[in-house]
Amino acid sequence: FFTELLDIKMVHFSPDIMDRHIENRKEMAILKESKRCNFDAPLRELRALFNWYRENYDFRFINPILKRHKFLGVIRKPPVRNKKMEPEEVSTFFENLIPFYRDYALVQFYIAGRVQEVAGIQVSSVDLKNRTLLVKDVVVWDKKKRFQELKPHTKNGGVRYCHLNDILYEIFERKLKEIPKGCSYVFHEDGQPLLYRKIQHQYNMALKRSGIDHKYSSTHIMRHSMATITRRVTGSLDATQAVTGHKDQRLVQHYASLPCNAQIEAVKSVELFMREVSESVRADACKKEEGA
Repeated sequence: FFTELLDIKMVHFSPDIMDRHIENRKEMAILKESKRCNFDAPLRELRALFNWYRENYDFRFINPILKRHKFLGVIRKPPVRNKKMEPEEVSTFFENLIPFYRDYALVQFYIAGRVQEVAGIQVSSVDLKNRTLLVKDVVVWDKKKRFQELKPHTKNGGVRYCHLNDILYEIFERKLKEIPKGCSYVFHEDGQPLLYRKIQHQYNMALKRSGIDHKYSSTHIMRHSMATITRRVTGSLDATQAVTGHKDQRLVQHYASLPCNAQIEAVKSVELFMREVSESVRADACKKEEGA
C-alpha cells in the first residue's frame, strides 16, 4: 500500500492524490481476489504519520487523509462473526481445550477479561486469602504477535478487582504452586510470557473440535460470552457492567474499589449455571454414545 507513495514529496500530497492511490490499490485487490475488505489500517497509519510530520516539521502541512477515503477504500463488507456463544457451546469449548489453556480460558471467561489481561496476570495480583484478583497488568504483543512489553494498566487506563469463585480459586491455588523461580507471570511458557499466536491456535483448535469454528473466531469470545450469560442469568445490566468492568461516569468509583456485591453475586450465579450446563452437556454426550 505504501510503496507507490514513497517517491512523493510531503509538500505534494493532496486528497486527490490519495483518491487515485486508493482507487488503484482497490482495483488491484479486486483483480487479485484479495481477502482484504478495506484499507482502514494503512489509512490510520498514514494519518498518524502525516499528523506527526505536521506537528514536528511543518505546521502549515494539511493532512491529506479525509473521511471520504475510508469509504472509498471499502472493497467488501467484512464477514460478521458472532462473539456471543451459547452456554452449551461455552461448556463444549472448555472440554475441548488442553488443560493449560482450559485454565486460561476459564479465567478469561469468569473475569470477563481481554486475552492480554489474562496473559499479563502477575503473581502479586492474586490474593487467595481475600479471594480477589487485581486486573491491571496487560501484555502487549507486536504486529507479529510476539511479546513486546508488560503495560501496567488496562485498555481504559484503570484497574479492577475480580472475585475468585471456587473454579478460579482452585486454578490460581494450583498455578501459584507451579511458578518457577524468577517468573512473575501466572500463565507462562517456561517462565516467559505467552505468545498470542499460541493462545489463538489453541482457541481455534478447540472451536474446530467443538464443531463451531464456522460460527466463532477470535480470542474475545470469552469476554462477550460471559457478559451475555451474566445478563441472561442475573437479568441485571448493573451486574453485567460489574463483571466486564465497563465504566461510565456514574460507576467509576463503584468499580475502582474491591469487588462489588453485584460482581461477586454475578460470578457465583454464572458458575452455578455453567456447572448445570456442563452436566447437561455431558449427559447428552453419554446418551449419544450409548445410542451409537
